[in-house]
Amino acid sequence: MRRRRQGGFTLIEVIVAFVIFTLAVGAIYESFAGAVRRSAQSDTRDQELLVAQSLLSQLRTSPAPWKAGDSGKWAGGWFWRTEVAPLNVGTSERSHWRLFSVAIHVSDERGAENGVALRSIEMARVAP
Repeated sequence: MRRRRQGGFTLIEVIVAFVIFTLAVGAIYESFAGAVRRSAQSDTRDQELLVAQSLLSQLRTSPAPWKAGDSGKWAGGWFWRTEVAPLNVGTSERSHWRLFSVAIHVSDERGAENGVALRSIEMARVAP
């Protein structure tokens, strides 16, 4: 008597298919989670840069000479620090215009190593 083979999958085939499916879903999940994490980091960096640009704009509109250093907390929890130093590049002492090296550091509660630093050279009119 001949045995007829029944159609369907064996248990081993089902287990192998399930393992392959699980690995594929895991890889997709890790890829998606990494993209979400990078997007959040990018948003944070963009916000830090906007805060730094705003602080630089405020500095530009205030009369010189500026304070050598200042710090504070921006609305939204951003910590900032400015560093201003005269930049001597051979300009005439009689000139009312001076160059300043400006650095603005902005970070969130994790600290400055995770933040951004915006550096600029600014020209300002100073009183004689």
